[in-house]
Order: sequence, then C-alpha cells, then structure tokens
Amino acid sequence: MSTYHSTTPSPNPSQIFPTAATEIQRFFDLLYPGIGEGYLLLSWPSPTRTHKDGKPALDTSWHNLATTALGRIADRAAAIASTHSVYFGVAIQHPSRHPNPFQRSRNDSAALMPALYFDIDLASGAHAASALPATDADALAFLQTLPAKPSLILHTGGGLHGYWLFESPIYLTTDPERAAMAHLLKEFAYTLRLLGTAYGWELDALRDLARVLRPAGTINHKYGKPVAIIAESAARYTPADFDWLTTLPAPSVHHGPGAGVHDQPDLLRVVEAYGGTLTQKSASEWHGAHPIHGSSTGVNLDVNGDKGLWHCWRHGTGGDALSMIALGERLIGCEDLQPGALSGTRFAHVLEIAHNLFDWTPPGAPRSYFPALTPHLSRGLSTVLRRTL
Repeated sequence: MSTYHSTTPSPNPSQIFPTAATEIQRFFDLLYPGIGEGYLLLSWPSPTRTHKDGKPALDTSWHNLATTALGRIADRAAAIASTHSVYFGVAIQHPSRHPNPFQRSRNDSAALMPALYFDIDLASGAHAASALPATDADALAFLQTLPAKPSLILHTGGGLHGYWLFESPIYLTTDPERAAMAHLLKEFAYTLRLLGTAYGWELDALRDLARVLRPAGTINHKYGKPVAIIAESAARYTPADFDWLTTLPAPSVHHGPGAGVHDQPDLLRVVEAYGGTLTQKSASEWHGAHPIHGSSTGVNLDVNGDKGLWHCWRHGTGGDALSMIALGERLIGCEDLQPGALSGTRFAHVLEIAHNLFDWTPPGAPRSYFPALTPHLSRGLSTVLRRTL
C-alpha cells in the first residue's frame, strides 16, 4: 500500500476530479511503464515548515511501486492538487530507502531514470524582467531546433518542461551508473543552456537525479493554471543518442599540488556569507539559488561540501571557495569565471579578502604576509602564494 503521513493535506472530496487523476496516471504510465519496484515520491509545499529564506519546505508522501498501482498514486496526486501545487521525484528512489515525510529524493539513492528533462521558464509573471523566452512559441521553436526532439512537452503555467524519454527506463544499480547518468544530465542541461544564449536567454539548467517537477494533470497554484501535455511524439532514446552534447567546462580551482581542499575557507560558509541559502540534497551535496545573480527557478547552484566545489548552471561555470569570494566581491562575473581567470593583483585581492573576512591563511604562508597583501602586491610574492595554492 502507499505510505501516507499526517502532514498530507486533507482536500475536499468534491474537488477531486476524475479527469485529473486520469491525466496524471497517463503521464506516469508514459514515464514508468511496467515498473514494479522502488518509491515514487509526491511532494507539496508544507503548511507548517519553511526554509531559512522563508519559503515553504516540501512535505512528501512515499509510494511503493511494488505494492501500489500508478492509478492509486495518481488519485493521491489529484487529491493533493486540489489545494496545493504537486511535484514528483523524476528518479524512482531505491526500495531500501526508509520513507520519511520530511525527506525528498536523493541523488545517491536514485534507482531508475525514465528520461532526460529540461525546464524553460517564460518571461512572464514572476520572471517578467528576466532574459527568458517571451512566448510559448519561442520556447517551442527552440526545442524543435535540437538534434533530438522532446518525446513530451508540458506547459506548467509558467513555462515548459521537455522530456526525452528513454526506450525503456534505465536502472541505476551502482554508484558508477548513477555518476554516469548524472554526468549525462549535466551535459544535457549545459548544452541546452549554452544554445539558449544565442537567443539572448539565460536559462537555468535543471540537471540532478533528485529533481522534482510538476506532473501533468495537476494545478500550478502559483498562477492558477493547469499543468498539461501540449506536445507528444513516439520518439524514444538511448544515452548514445546524445553524443552531440557539449563537454562540461572544467571548474576554476586554485588548490595545487600539496594543498588539499580543506586548506581553503569553508565553501558553505562563503556562499551563505554572500546571501546564499542552501538546501541539503545528500550527505555532501547542497543546492540553491546563486547568491550573486539569483535564479529564475530557485535552484541553479550546486555545492559539494566534501570536495569544496560549486557549479553554476546558468553560466556553466564553477570553482572553489576562493572563486566564490571573487564573485561575491564583484571582482569577476560568473560568466567570465574560467580556469586561469583569477591571477595577478585580482588573485592577491581575493587572498586578502579571504583572510580578513574568513580568518583564512593559505597553507605555507605565515600570517605576517597578509598586511602586505594589497592590490599592489609584488609580482614575486603573488607568484609564491599562487604556487602554494
């Protein structure tokens, strides 16, 4: 049976429309044909819990596909959708997970992936002033220019969701398989975001295995509009069909031989110091809106606390704590942050800020160096410190 929890909203039965449940089930049938194991998660804005930034956290119901038909899960989604926006975890979660109403999908427990996906917000409503497609037609035309056309396109009330369905859902049974799928998602999102720049758009790229999206047949209560399939084709793909994707750029990092990532300032602390609010996805992974340029979707920054690295999905750039400090101090733009971008006096300035704001000293450098670290730092000392890092 499905796993229900006391935090689930109690909708008015008269508001549960059979047609909505039918459309939701049809959507789930397209994504998960014949799948009989793992958890399909439904989430909605919590009426009682919020994040640090004041936005509602998500409550979650866990549905065991080994014991629950997709039709029953669709009924539940329709019931919740009568009063709340509903989301579903695209990746089926491993059956070893322990259902918890306050936990969502995780990357490290993704067990099955039905498709690649991409979210395109439109320049309307909350995104009216953003560099985004102006109309549905603009976004649809863009999707049709891609070498691989979407199998499904949903209108979500504020944008479009494209799904590139696999010939059959792909099981992820090992960590290397999850890593390979995560990499494919990242390259897919990065490539589409890059192609969007030719139109003057700054698309936020959704790309992680733990992503939640809106299912067809529900209501986007933010805009009071239905979430509906507006285009559908028989196209199905394998990972090999995406050999046209652009290779991900290398992150801009500044720790060299002999200096581990733990020798830099704490990255989570740096992100929060510049106004970022992060939500934990797994033991070492966090995500949220970019603290400098924000996000149209609310999530376009990934942070790995163990590795001390971050990645921006709007610009396809990334780096470490020192790189984030450079962005936070407006010493460089996020779109310009490529390997080697921080050097000379700019790099010396970052070191000085890291010391003054985060009480950090680079490995091998005595604290007495720092009073001399100014934009006019000598080339010799700057070179020594760069080599140290």
